[in-house]
Amino acid sequence: MKALLLNLLLGIGLGRFFSSWSLLLFVPLIAAEVAYGVVVHDLSLLACTRRAIALLITAEFAFLFGMLLRPAPGELEA
Repeated sequence: MKALLLNLLLGIGLGRFFSSWSLLLFVPLIAAEVAYGVVVHDLSLLACTRRAIALLITAEFAFLFGMLLRPAPGELEA
């Protein structure tokens, strides 16, 4: 659950404030989270695959939601 929350918050933040190329940051992050699951929780290959897919989907949807939260080009003018 902590990894999902981390990916959710990071995805919204990256999507809101950074370019779309920052989406590639999730690949090594998810690899590290899955490696942590293997070392600490002794997960099987199938469990690692399911965990990686769930984390990646969560991060991508949060990133897209963060991109939707960006202000429109004329919105900041007063």
